[in-house]
Amino acid sequence: MTHKASRNDNYGGAGVTLNPIAGPAQSSIVWMHGLGDSGEGWSGAFNPALFPSTRLIFPTAPTRPISLNGGFPMPGWFDINGLDESSPEDKVGFEEAKKRIEGIVAGEMAAGVPAERIILGGFSQGGAVTLHVALRSKVKLGGAVVLSGWLPLKADYPAALTETGKSMAYFHGHGDADGVVRYQWGQHSAEKMKELGLDYTFKTYRGLDHGATPEEMRDATTFMKAILEK
Repeated sequence: MTHKASRNDNYGGAGVTLNPIAGPAQSSIVWMHGLGDSGEGWSGAFNPALFPSTRLIFPTAPTRPISLNGGFPMPGWFDINGLDESSPEDKVGFEEAKKRIEGIVAGEMAAGVPAERIILGGFSQGGAVTLHVALRSKVKLGGAVVLSGWLPLKADYPAALTETGKSMAYFHGHGDADGVVRYQWGQHSAEKMKELGLDYTFKTYRGLDHGATPEEMRDATTFMKAILEK
C-alpha cells in the first residue's frame, strides 16, 4: 500500500483524497469528475503506486439542479443547458468551481507542494473546469489533463489567458464516437488552444464513446509522470 484514503477533498469539501504514506506529498494531482459522478467514482481510475509521493485529490462537485436534465439535482460543477458549442453557458457556476479548485491548489502550495508540481485534470464537465482554471491560473502549474472535455467560455480568449496559463503543457484525449461531448467540439477546442500558442496535445481514440479506456488512462498517466519526474 502506497496511499491512505480520506473521505474528503483535504480542505473540508466532499471527495476522496489519497495521501502518500511514505512521507509528505512532493506533488499533487487534483482530478474533477463528470456530471452526476463523484470524486469516489474516479478515485480508483489511477494506480496510486505509480505516484508514490503524490497526493491524489478527487473533489466531489456540489449537488445542483441541471437544466439539461429538467432541473433534476445531481453533482455538477456548473449548470448545463445543452450539449453543443452554441448552448448558453453557466459563467457563475464556472467561477464557483474555479474558486473551489483554486482553494485546493492554494492549500497544496501552503502544505509545501510547489505549484509546478501540481497537475489539474478532469473528465467531461471536469475537463471543462480543468481548462477554465488552468488557462486563467495566476500560478504556473505543472500541467493539465482533459478527457472528453471542451473549452468553456471560448469568447473570453485570448483576453482571459494568463501568461502562466499559456506556459504549461496540456493533454486532451477524446473519443471520435463520443455521443455526449461531440468529438468535433473537442477538436475545435484544441484548435483554439493551438491558435493561442499553447503546448496542447490532442489525441483521438478510435471508436470511443463518452468514457475512458485503459489506453487513454495510460496516456494520461504517462503525461503526468513525465511532468512530475522532471
